[in-house]
Amino acid sequence: MKETRFKMTELGLIPEEWEVTSVDDIKSNNSNAFVDGPFGSNLKTEHFVKHGDVYVIESSCVTTGKFIAKEFKTITKEHFDTISRSECKGDDIIIAKIGMNCGMCAVLPHLDKPCVVSGNSMKITLDQSKMLNDLFVCYFNTAKISGRFEGLISESAQPALSLKTLKPFLLPKPSLSEQTAIARALTDMDDLISSLKKLIEKKRNIKQGAMQQLLSGKQRLEGFEEPWVEKMLGEVGNPQKGNQINKNDLSEETYGFPVYNGGISPSGYHSDYNCEAHTIIISEGGNSCGFANYITQPFWAGGHCYILTPSIEVTKEYLYHALKFYEAEIMDLRTGSGLPNIKKSALKQFCFSIPSNKEEQTAIARVLTDMDSELAALSAKLAKYEDLKQGMMQQLLTGKIRLI
Repeated sequence: MKETRFKMTELGLIPEEWEVTSVDDIKSNNSNAFVDGPFGSNLKTEHFVKHGDVYVIESSCVTTGKFIAKEFKTITKEHFDTISRSECKGDDIIIAKIGMNCGMCAVLPHLDKPCVVSGNSMKITLDQSKMLNDLFVCYFNTAKISGRFEGLISESAQPALSLKTLKPFLLPKPSLSEQTAIARALTDMDDLISSLKKLIEKKRNIKQGAMQQLLSGKQRLEGFEEPWVEKMLGEVGNPQKGNQINKNDLSEETYGFPVYNGGISPSGYHSDYNCEAHTIIISEGGNSCGFANYITQPFWAGGHCYILTPSIEVTKEYLYHALKFYEAEIMDLRTGSGLPNIKKSALKQFCFSIPSNKEEQTAIARVLTDMDSELAALSAKLAKYEDLKQGMMQQLLTGKIRLI
């Protein structure tokens, strides 16, 4: 294995064979290779038309670091001719110019109409013999996330970058063959992550369909024919409020027992607990009120949670899955124009059907719990792949690991 020698540059240590380049140096020699969108008065709401000839590409398409195709605003060809300086084409890179995510970028795909960048965006056409699109996007998005743009951002009204400040922005420049190898490795990892996300989405849809069939009684598991019964939640769940805890008694450190106080995630940690493991709670107030959660470890339920204690008529596992199935309807019980909440009386009167046979409840819950376990395993795998990709980027983009 060849030993990599490093040299000190304005960017820190990089391999001796690499160069330091600037955005201005790697853009194409074509006219208008690096431009921003039209001045505000040249592209306003009044210029947008339905089914126009030209798409307007806004910064919201790229602020995640991936190009998000959506229903674009459009303008006429006649108006485009007045702002054609800001034209962008497939394989150009769109950069968010304004807002908290300014600096994030993505490659524009080939679309079915001509395009122009909006006033909150920029576009750059790269000389592909100097820097590949995929590598530029990785460098730029990493620079944004790591804070390298902070000294370049003006904040007179809202955070903004400019052509002037970005043209001299420095980037490492491996050889073209090494750029190709790096881009291929990262693209392969992206493909793996994308395929796993699609599998997770497919499994979620399958589970949703299973819930629809099994928890409504439309499909019965083999061997069960007993009738279902209509019950109010107060009859089978007995919701009771948790106990409010003083903010000063909360810790942000992840030791002790998690405290759930109406949100989806813990609001902190405490030295004591008031609920045993495997307890169902429902958020009572806030934007997540109505959200059902099944906590598998001892925890503290705060005053904005309802603790549910199942009666002998229903199994805990079945009740939880039923609450998730009816979660949208439970959320419709919200009241209050400011901070919404769900009253205990309304929750107790919420009606739904359950199998009269507890063995059927157990069988249904087992099917859905197995699906949840599979989804959790796939989600954990996805998180590992995403962490692995971040580690790969850190190593490959700095030359600490070489592929040639």
